[in-house]
Amino acid sequence: MVFEGERNRFLATLVAAWQRGHGAALPEDPRRLAVTAALTRPDVALLAHDTGVGTGLDVRTLAAEDVPGFVVDPKWIGAVTCVAAGADSGAIARSWSAADVAGLLTHCAATLALPRDATVWNAFPTATPCALLPGLLAPLVGGAHVVGRSGVEVETMAHELAASFAHTLVAPAATLRALSLLGADTPALVQVVAADEALDEGSVRRFAANGVRTIRLSTLETPRPHDDAAAQLAADLLLGDGVADAAVEAVVTPAGRVLCCIVATQGSLDDARRRAHADGAIEMRRVAALPREPDGRVPRDAVLRLCGRNADGSPVVHDLAFVPAAPNGERRVFRVQVPTGFFAFAGHFATYPVLSGAMQLHELVLPCLRLVAGPGARPTAFQDLKFLARIAPGDTVDVSLRVDAAAATAEFEIVRGDTKCSSGRASLRSTESPP
Repeated sequence: MVFEGERNRFLATLVAAWQRGHGAALPEDPRRLAVTAALTRPDVALLAHDTGVGTGLDVRTLAAEDVPGFVVDPKWIGAVTCVAAGADSGAIARSWSAADVAGLLTHCAATLALPRDATVWNAFPTATPCALLPGLLAPLVGGAHVVGRSGVEVETMAHELAASFAHTLVAPAATLRALSLLGADTPALVQVVAADEALDEGSVRRFAANGVRTIRLSTLETPRPHDDAAAQLAADLLLGDGVADAAVEAVVTPAGRVLCCIVATQGSLDDARRRAHADGAIEMRRVAALPREPDGRVPRDAVLRLCGRNADGSPVVHDLAFVPAAPNGERRVFRVQVPTGFFAFAGHFATYPVLSGAMQLHELVLPCLRLVAGPGARPTAFQDLKFLARIAPGDTVDVSLRVDAAAATAEFEIVRGDTKCSSGRASLRSTESPP
């Protein structure tokens, strides 16, 4: 089940599946990689969604635009499987039986202790697994109302919390941290619930000073790898003066274990570095703001990328080395090995890395063109482009060029062994070096 729209559609579909005796598989987020990981599981028979992707069951064709709210009957509670994409893009899953979910629901309801008809503000995206029970089902079972939306600015959230007289806020720890720093007036707010990770001590103290208690209530977590040392280092960093946010990911390299840290602070990293004590090397980068998803999660690959590493922990390579090869008639030939850590493979694609056509032109053709025609050579247009074969990480390719200075054109080919990968022709603005 992948939902990006209203929670009532998600809830109606979830309960309907349970009533028919089915379980629900929830990807960690609605992105393609996570959804693909869920659909590769042999026990997943159908994709139910409201995303408009064109496959599976689009519930918008079955439900009215406005599904009336209803109270969840605990006897309907069924099985849940949370699915995430692992480092190798395979599916990592954790499952809860119907009895497990019912027990967790009872625990959530007792911990929240919501008065009947209270308002719960849920700041997580629709169907986020870690907020399913504390942010949606438990309040409904207890007779509370669920409002809220994800991805809003913290100032807007504070205003809507006050306007809705929300009793409880269920939100990512990062959102709660930002709200505590804002110090906004939310007079009806009694408690905040961190449903994805523990809230830092400074934020807990700030909420307590305003009479708001903090609950750490994590129930259905996606099965992402957890590293205690990384989590402890992130918590230590958040205690530093001026540190607004921090995230840490651990990687294993041939030289040993490395903790990659990104820290959002207006000041220097000196205080953060003094607090950074852990087993293994530490790499730290300062950023204006962490690249958090609407559910508060900081993607692992984003942390590593900001620290100059690929998803596998290897250093990102930006520059290629072109070695002149024997000419082929009028053609000049350059050989280059495209390293596995080359930056241009990032996100294209996660499970099947391919050097895109645009990157072939910019990173392979253009440097060789300037080696032949001078550093001022610049294409104004490309014609007859053909991308015929994949260029993958680790491939060694030959880039051959024939430049016609009089016509201000250049023909190129990229070949891997006996396989032609791409070819085309470029019109040139200038073949002279700039002054």
